Amino acid sequence: MNKDNVSVIIPAYNEANVIGKIVETIKDLYPGIEIVVVNDGSSDGTEIAAAEAGAVVYNHPYSIGNGAAIKTGIRKAKGAVLVFMDG
Repeated sequence: MNKDNVSVIIPAYNEANVIGKIVETIKDLYPGIEIVVVNDGSSDGTEIAAAEAGAVVYNHPYSIGNGAAIKTGIRKAKGAVLVFMDG
């Protein structure tokens, strides 16, 4: 499997305290993998922490739920292989 074809999709809601570490760990273990964080209307800076750690971030303007965040991640991810993680 080519790592350039893999995207990790992480829906997140108010996960600023941990999302950066999650993204950094994935990047360290699997360099070259696309990491997509879908911020589901967080109010705690989740999107900033994820972006600073190196994720591609997409924001929902308000919380519309985990299922919608997963769908957004599927639409935005570039990889042929999609891996889903909880934020």
